Amino acid sequence: MTVQLSKNSYILTEREEVLAFLDKNPFLAEILTEAEEKISLYFPASKLFLKVIGESVDEEHLTLFIGTNLDASQAMINYDRLFNDWWLKTLIKLPPEQRDKLSINLEF
Repeated sequence: MTVQLSKNSYILTEREEVLAFLDKNPFLAEILTEAEEKISLYFPASKLFLKVIGESVDEEHLTLFIGTNLDASQAMINYDRLFNDWWLKTLIKLPPEQRDKLSINLEF
């Protein structure tokens, strides 16, 4: 299933779990909307996947996987640029208790 957050769609892995997590952490909606735009600059035409990961409810976080067809070395260069140009700045603005609620990873 997909959820429309802005112009693009996220593919939800375990849809109900992802939607429940987003309901508990509504601040993520704005970040995910911005993430779509920023990620498209470094990974055009990539697919974006959301999955809740964690052993228990207290350890859960949402992971945004960037599905890319780039070769691993170019993907890592682009990921580092995304991290330094946008993601790190976004994390720093969040209160400490919210910083571990979302991670961004590559998927090949």
